[in-house]
Amino acid sequence: KMGDHGDDKEPFYGDYTQTSKGPQSPFQKQTMDLIYWKDPKMSGGIMGCGVLLYVLTSLRGYSYIALVSIVLLMHLLISIAMGQVQKFQGKAVPESKALHLDLEYAKVGLDHLNKALAYYCTLLNGKDMTAALKLMGALWLSYVMGSWFEGPTILVLLWMGAFSVPLGYQKNQKLVDDKLAMVQGKINDMTQKLESKIPKAPKAAEKDK
Repeated sequence: KMGDHGDDKEPFYGDYTQTSKGPQSPFQKQTMDLIYWKDPKMSGGIMGCGVLLYVLTSLRGYSYIALVSIVLLMHLLISIAMGQVQKFQGKAVPESKALHLDLEYAKVGLDHLNKALAYYCTLLNGKDMTAALKLMGALWLSYVMGSWFEGPTILVLLWMGAFSVPLGYQKNQKLVDDKLAMVQGKINDMTQKLESKIPKAPKAAEKDK
């Protein structure tokens, strides 16, 4: 996996295409169902909402505060109107359920953030130069992408990729694995050449001689 570089048979992208072993939490299951389009209407609706938010904010110029305000205003007006209609018809108005956020969402996010920070800190000592060079390359690509696109554009591309890349990989896994294996081989060759050019400190036994 990401931190295990001793097994060359496992692709470097394994962490992002394989689910972790063990039972999934409800949040993880819901996320996997969304990105793999188990319910096409739900997945399409959520992806469409993200794209619509990008269009309204970045292309049409609406602010996030204005959008949140108008959505809450319309929701409040429609809910009150429906309640009044039910009263007029002599029906009982059902009690509204309290909305709350599940703390599991924050926990999952913090767990991933802590793992990423821990992985980054293991590279600071320079012992795993292969992983460090790969991370440098990824950061350089991120810098280039950031210079080409604005933040909201990158976010909407990532958003659309989250709903298309996993499903596309699932349907074309063998073809993608073959192509990425070739890329991984070239990356390994490049990192080995770079490592060979980096001067290494003499071992302790050699210093004592």
